[in-house]
Amino acid sequence: MTKKGQGKKKGYGKAQKRHSKDRKRKGQTSGQKPKEDPLHCLPKDTRETISDYHIIDNFALLFHKLVFKRDDKIVRDEFWKSCNRCMSTQKKFFNMVRERYDEIIPRFAKNGGGVDLILDSRMLVGFGNESIYETSLTLHHIWGIPYIPASAIKGVLRNWLIIQHFEGNEDKALEDEGFQRIFGYQTKKQKKNQKRGEVIFFDAFPKSDVTIEMDVMTPHFGDYYSNPERIPPADYLSPNPIKFVAVAPGCKFGFRVATFDKKPKEIQNGKFKGKQLIEVVKTQLVEALTKSGIGAKTAVGYGYFRVVASNDGEGSRQIDKQ
Repeated sequence: MTKKGQGKKKGYGKAQKRHSKDRKRKGQTSGQKPKEDPLHCLPKDTRETISDYHIIDNFALLFHKLVFKRDDKIVRDEFWKSCNRCMSTQKKFFNMVRERYDEIIPRFAKNGGGVDLILDSRMLVGFGNESIYETSLTLHHIWGIPYIPASAIKGVLRNWLIIQHFEGNEDKALEDEGFQRIFGYQTKKQKKNQKRGEVIFFDAFPKSDVTIEMDVMTPHFGDYYSNPERIPPADYLSPNPIKFVAVAPGCKFGFRVATFDKKPKEIQNGKFKGKQLIEVVKTQLVEALTKSGIGAKTAVGYGYFRVVASNDGEGSRQIDKQ
């Protein structure tokens, strides 16, 4: 073989090594197809319009609508990288939302109040909602930030009062004046005999920077849960790690309530006799959120709050009636 031919062979060998290194760096081996770039599960024309997903700074839009896929499989890692990027780029906007939210209380100065609490553990509100990721998180559909819906706050307080003050008896609670005035009532036999609750519950929004953390749960008996009649819960079943996102502890939330009446009367009878309606709601709400928690997985420590201490930074511990 001529020197010229040897030179060609030697150059060809270098090219082979270079391509081999490129494949290894990309996580490929000989014979495997190169990995495709992750795509959004969107119509083609929409995907071409939003060619750079990094310009998207609304976390709710990214979480619920722009799902990453590669080789017909959901790519979670791409999504996790985008979570806190959205939170960090929107700090100025979040501050504007907080300022706007804080304007609520002065409008209810004579008949409103609230309390600020700090999240003491990870929180999962809306964990069971529909999602392509199997698990979800409640996010404001316009602002894209995590928040706690008023309906969830009202439900937690109602359940807490029934368990703690009425021995778990709902019928007994419905006969109490304070309970009736907070939540309203409707008799089962006479639907005409009903009354609207006097307390307005507002959504709870973050009052400090929000961090989204990745968490994981690992069901060991998934096959048994899906087919308990045929498959026993044995040790040979394969565990199935499921990643999900949660609101990280340390974030301060503002809980606000008000009444329809400008000058609500004291409670005349029942468990809370002689007390103001708003004071009862604030006190019991703090008890419920610090001792019972809110959202999913509270039995294993998620969703618990603590009262703002003097060394936790700015912000009043309670927003009293003015």
